[in-house]
Amino acid sequence: MRAARGTLAALGLLPEGWRTGDRVAHLLVEGRCTGECASCAAACVVRGEGPERGTWPRISIPRLTGALHARSGAFDHAEIAAGAGPGALRELAAAVTAVAMCGLPVWAVFPVRSSADVERLTAAGAVRVVLPAGPQVAGRRTARGSIPVAEVAELARQLHQAYPGRVAVRLMEASGTADEALAGLERAGVPILTTACGEEEALV
Repeated sequence: MRAARGTLAALGLLPEGWRTGDRVAHLLVEGRCTGECASCAAACVVRGEGPERGTWPRISIPRLTGALHARSGAFDHAEIAAGAGPGALRELAAAVTAVAMCGLPVWAVFPVRSSADVERLTAAGAVRVVLPAGPQVAGRRTARGSIPVAEVAELARQLHQAYPGRVAVRLMEASGTADEALAGLERAGVPILTTACGEEEALV
């Protein structure tokens, strides 16, 4: 697993100079990382601090959870992201469970494709599942670890009906297509995360 330097500083695992005022713990399950940060949605979803995006330090889950227990009031919630790929959902669910057991609400950021994926993450302890809606990237349909904007609206509406208040969308692209999707999601009452730190455009 990787963690933002600001997150690690808030836990006393890096010098105070890295500390920010962010009340969200930003974590990333690596999975089968390709190292192609420029075309990967995960670094954007989890929010890097300037040039460190995609190069966050690694930390073991036992060390992370130990620090979370020791500094239980450091964060309001944690966001744990994972890109799509073999075993990614399993690894994310395990990380969600470990962090949730520290008493910290967890948002799982993952390109889910079905209600079964949401069920697995909520059963693991996630209080919210965030669908990253990514931009088109040259040579592929969308950035790694995200869902095309054109597809995310209908999927999010369906999941919102099944899991009201538990599913949100983070739009990662400002465009005409994204604006249309945003309007449709707002009408359906789906929470829209308009910033990486979790501010919402629409609330259920």
